[in-house]
Amino acid sequence: AIAPRFDDASIFSEGLASVKIDKKKGYIDHSGKLVIPAIYDDAKPFREGLAQVLINGKYGLNGFIDRTGKMVIPAQYGDATNFSDGVAAVKTKTGWLLIDRSGKQIIDREFKAPTIFSEGLAPIMVDKKIGYMDMKGNMVIPPKFAAGSIFVNGLAPVKKGEKCGFIDKQGNMVIDADYDWDQRSIDMFVFYYMTFGKYVKNVPGVL
Repeated sequence: AIAPRFDDASIFSEGLASVKIDKKKGYIDHSGKLVIPAIYDDAKPFREGLAQVLINGKYGLNGFIDRTGKMVIPAQYGDATNFSDGVAAVKTKTGWLLIDRSGKQIIDREFKAPTIFSEGLAPIMVDKKIGYMDMKGNMVIPPKFAAGSIFVNGLAPVKKGEKCGFIDKQGNMVIDADYDWDQRSIDMFVFYYMTFGKYVKNVPGVL
């Protein structure tokens, strides 16, 4: 057990959990030892060996640290997503970029909104329709859906008309669009997937 001595704490992810001490956040291990100093204004869960951290106040800059606390991607972004499939979206003054775990931009263009790669594909909006692109920026499933989310176990939910169905990675509708589209539930699933990753994919009954 870890004694209740922190102002706030998050779940453990990849062996570490962020904790709040005197308005700043750092990370503890399973023994409760502070292994990364509480020097950040925010500290997100680790994903794929990196964690998003915030410096310079609530509206400061975001970067990524490794499990030793080293800032491997400098804090220079207004916002960011967790890493998924080795890719994160980061916000600049003019738009969103997609970067790899070294901080290198993987697609030579900006996006109007962040997206998340999962199983090699990411949903992207083109002319108010959702399609799916690969990590080179190639559109592999044409933009023809009213909405869509990430792939998990080879399937992705998409909105056709006002209904929800599921497509495979070739864009084939393998589960007919006969279900109500619930954006809130889908957003919650993506949040948990981005937080827990592989654990969500192994939950019975999830996609």
